[in-house]
Amino acid sequence: MRDENRIWALLAYVLAPVGSLLALVLAPDDPVLQNHARQSLIAGLVVAGIVMLASVIPFMVCLTPLAFVAWAYLVYCGIRAYQGQPVEIPIIGRL
Repeated sequence: MRDENRIWALLAYVLAPVGSLLALVLAPDDPVLQNHARQSLIAGLVVAGIVMLASVIPFMVCLTPLAFVAWAYLVYCGIRAYQGQPVEIPIIGRL
């Protein structure tokens, strides 16, 4: 993977789901980057859903730390993708 695409893979995970959409649109020629972008898009939507659910339902305070941990995991995945290591998020990676 080219250096530019490694940066896009990192941004796709860290700024998911918006970064994922940008990576899908701006680099359609790299299948590895497309895999990272699709995977981070789904994971980012899940994290966004958790955050929205936690903000709507006041007694779901326990979801806020879960959303932070999920985002931290996406940052970890982004760092691995930047280093050129394979990344497969459990359950989402198989979709």
